[in-house]
Amino acid sequence: MKRPIAIISIVCLMLVLVSCGCTEEENGGNGTGPSGQTVTMTAEELFNDMEMDTDWETYITMGFTSLDEGDTLVVQDNISNITYNPEIDGTEIIFEYPGQGGGSSSTKFLIESDITDSFSLDDEVKIAMTIKHVTFTYNGTAYDMEVFEEAWESDEYYTSHPETNGLKPMPQSVVEKV
Repeated sequence: MKRPIAIISIVCLMLVLVSCGCTEEENGGNGTGPSGQTVTMTAEELFNDMEMDTDWETYITMGFTSLDEGDTLVVQDNISNITYNPEIDGTEIIFEYPGQGGGSSSTKFLIESDITDSFSLDDEVKIAMTIKHVTFTYNGTAYDMEVFEEAWESDEYYTSHPETNGLKPMPQSVVEKV
């Protein structure tokens, strides 16, 4: 039962950790470690920048092509949906964009507390996060991932909080109107 929860969490984390489309050369990164660059992208670009390799049983590797640990990522986009969830005391900010093969895709960020009075549909916002590299083993599966430092608590928290895909709500200070 624990392995399906972990796999669902990873799939959901992939949807949350969406990517850029910009090359490392365009952003100044080299894929070799902490660089301290700041990269601004839309939610769709973030989705396209993510890469993953896994056999779903022994290892899961997930990261970004143009971001390294220590880089600051600024997602700047228009809010497609914003909803407060009292069960986790967090607000979900969702950005939607065209999906591959038609339809739409979305990227979701979880912010602590209820901020629905401060932000509305179609508001252009910036969400600033720092890239963190984590590795751990859970139920025989080795995880090697780049995550958002502001949403990371620990590998124990990650594996025991499926209701938030293993990530804690980020502080309100990460999001601001443009």
